[in-house]
Amino acid sequence: MRQRIAGWLVAPALLLAIVGPGPLLAQAPADSVTPLTLEAALVEARHANARLPVANLQVQGALARARQAHGALYPMLSVDGDVHGGAPVAYASSDAFLGVVMRAPLYQGGELRAARDQTEAEAQALQAGYRMAVRDVDYAVRTDYDLVLRTQDGLAFSERALERLRTYLTVVQSRQASGEGVGADLLQTQQRVATAEADIASLTRELHSASMDLNDALGRAPDAPLRLAPLPEPTAPADTTGQPWLATPDLARTQSDIQAAQAGVRAAQAGRKLHLDLEADAGGQPVLNNTDALLNNGTGWGTEVTLSFSFPFWDHGIYRGRVAEAGAALDQAHEQDVVVRRAARLAWTRAASALQDLYGEYEARDRAAAVARDAYLQAESVYRGGQGTALAVLDAYDAWAQAAQNRLDVVYNYRVAEADLYRWGNS
Repeated sequence: MRQRIAGWLVAPALLLAIVGPGPLLAQAPADSVTPLTLEAALVEARHANARLPVANLQVQGALARARQAHGALYPMLSVDGDVHGGAPVAYASSDAFLGVVMRAPLYQGGELRAARDQTEAEAQALQAGYRMAVRDVDYAVRTDYDLVLRTQDGLAFSERALERLRTYLTVVQSRQASGEGVGADLLQTQQRVATAEADIASLTRELHSASMDLNDALGRAPDAPLRLAPLPEPTAPADTTGQPWLATPDLARTQSDIQAAQAGVRAAQAGRKLHLDLEADAGGQPVLNNTDALLNNGTGWGTEVTLSFSFPFWDHGIYRGRVAEAGAALDQAHEQDVVVRRAARLAWTRAASALQDLYGEYEARDRAAAVARDAYLQAESVYRGGQGTALAVLDAYDAWAQAAQNRLDVVYNYRVAEADLYRWGNS
């Protein structure tokens, strides 16, 4: 995108040197749409961006699963009933049951608590993922905002510069009509006009695309009207000390993934431990045909308590497989934490270093653009006095336009580095 932007700034810059920045920018048409600041855009995107509700719903689902796992630790009450028929009546009676049943897991080898811890950690991981999504949306808004501003301002400038360039073309045509040998100057100026017209068409397309991207990030319709408040010039960055990248939600997520994997290991290891369950009921058991049958569960109203246990001690590799799988998941979570930790540190350090370097480059580019503009104005003045050549003027213009483009590039790169610092810092 940056390379495409570079082309359209070259030809129109000639006219800025001739008439100065004031008249061109002052002629920009007023827009009835209230300018949108970057801060307001960030707030709007957080409320309306399409990605954030999806991430939030994932969090809500995980919290619901955590509540289920927590509830599994406690007794459950239900109303149960059944009807049983048997034959012959000497063997089994036909009876029924209706009562309130309480079931409670007394001890499951730590499996239920591990499941609770695992679902809670997974919910925390998704909450960190939601914060990551917020930062990603902020990053997209910041970079799209700057790109729209550059393209928008460049298009407005190019249109007015083209108008002045056509006026300059009229002057050259008049000199040719008066008999002066300016045929080459005329061809060069006509070529610049045609290039400027093509650049404006390309810029219009770029502006539509960039505006659609920003509108989408803001949750607006793609073709919604958009007017942005300007951003300030780069300033000297503050000292970047410490390790703010440690507070990023990316690392919070990997830490929660580790906790979830550790709970998964405990849940798998519970497969070789004693399990105790308690069940109690209170209700009635009417016998429907024969109370003297061989199999008779009882009759009348009463209560019943059952304590059951289970101690699994052998299976054909199921337990070992589950433990191995849980251990591999834990190792993977640790390794992923290392990967994300290094990536976060690199991204933040690179952005902090780039911000310092780019500000120094910005100061140098700013001075270079001013000197190149003065050099162009001097060459143009000599040409107007009849001593210079159009080629000398255009060479000076090319140098000035390139210096101006370099300045715009460094400002843009500075803003991107700022966005990177916000993304990977503790903001």
